[in-house]
Amino acid sequence: PNPTLTVGEWQTVEASEVEVYCISDLHCDYTLNLAWTEALPFPEEGEGSAMRVLLLAGDLATDLAILERCLLGLKKRFDEVLFVPGNHEAWVSRGSDAPMGSAPDSFTKLNEVLAVCDKCGVRTAPLTVSLPPRPPRAESA
Repeated sequence: PNPTLTVGEWQTVEASEVEVYCISDLHCDYTLNLAWTEALPFPEEGEGSAMRVLLLAGDLATDLAILERCLLGLKKRFDEVLFVPGNHEAWVSRGSDAPMGSAPDSFTKLNEVLAVCDKCGVRTAPLTVSLPPRPPRAESA
């Protein structure tokens, strides 16, 4: 059988303005890195109308519980969080190092990662942020 990954559908959200942030390799398995993500400021009430979008480009954590904690914290700080799993999320331990109940292979692990993302409200499928049309620019003489 061919292994498959379950990814959501492409969606569109509307916003009057958007701020896009991007980061990768947070490695929240390290306590100091997780503490850094949890120290990020929350948006202040009434702090502008821009939708805050965070793109996470992989390597957040190998441990699913830590991944969930990191994603939940980031989701509280941004309107939309999009995540592309990296090689650290696909990492599995084998032999005597493997914890009880751990995924037997990387495809199983990645599906578990996608399930954590879904539980946290973090998107793993493409997202279009639709902005209102801009008024035409006046031509200079």
